[in-house]
Amino acid sequence: MKKKLVLLLIIAAVCFSCEQMPERIPAISDSVAPYSFSPELEGRLEGQIVVVGSDTMSNIITLLSAGFSAIHADVSWQTDFSGSELAPVALLSGQADLASMSRPLSDSEIAMIRQTYGAEPVEVVLARDAIVVMVNPSNPLSKITLSELARIYRPVRDKNDRLWNSYGVVGYLADKQIDVTGRTEDSGTNHVFSRLVLETGGITAGNYRGLAGSSALVEYIASNPSSIGYAGAGFVTTGVKVLALADDLTASSGDFFLPDAKHVLNGDYPLARSLYLYAVPNSSGKLKAEVEAFLSYALSRQGQQIILEDGLYPPGAELE
Repeated sequence: MKKKLVLLLIIAAVCFSCEQMPERIPAISDSVAPYSFSPELEGRLEGQIVVVGSDTMSNIITLLSAGFSAIHADVSWQTDFSGSELAPVALLSGQADLASMSRPLSDSEIAMIRQTYGAEPVEVVLARDAIVVMVNPSNPLSKITLSELARIYRPVRDKNDRLWNSYGVVGYLADKQIDVTGRTEDSGTNHVFSRLVLETGGITAGNYRGLAGSSALVEYIASNPSSIGYAGAGFVTTGVKVLALADDLTASSGDFFLPDAKHVLNGDYPLARSLYLYAVPNSSGKLKAEVEAFLSYALSRQGQQIILEDGLYPPGAELE
């Protein structure tokens, strides 16, 4: 929660002539029902829920599981937030009840689950999130286009592509080499960033520094003035600066967008993405009772309020 508040303060403190931070804040729609469960489930939910997947989703899963366990105290939890790329394997092998992913399952992953279990995986869109692009606060850069990011994260075609002055940076950083950082290949955030920014293939910059955890990445950028990197918005601290982004179309009209509620929800922010939960039903087409109850809780008014307070935007979020 503290990191989310820090992000809001950072965004509110930055002004761009092209786009001002809106004052409207999101709230849960009145149409979202509170959590309820059938009387026959009372006292029957006492198994374990195993969650494997996204580092980005570690905090929200922890908060939601705590809220759920306050109601169903006999349900226990086992979690592994090593990365989204591990989630489909764990789901396929039966080692996970829930896969938490910062990218959708691929067609091939869905096909393997269908072939193994004879059933389609159940997909729940838990929230909308933003991948933020960050630099050190000493860097005067305030905005960047996706095309410019692609130049930085692809193999060098021109040696100047790795110099900060190619992107309008002046001062002592101008002739410095860009320290290109991000997440490792087993990260869903890496996967989504590569798809949205590079469009084809993964990150191939020769000097790319992939870090396993988002918190470690943020700490690295905070300590290295020449660095640039990306992570889920929830990991931002005052030690880094968030850049406003534009795709080629909006950049031509001078419109750059910060990852605030308005622009994540309406699609203007170009690196918005969904966060997912996946589960596999049994041969009778039913989910494990504990998993079904947890998914109902996560999508209820109580669950969506937790998601919103964690700085993410649940399906029922709307701007007041």
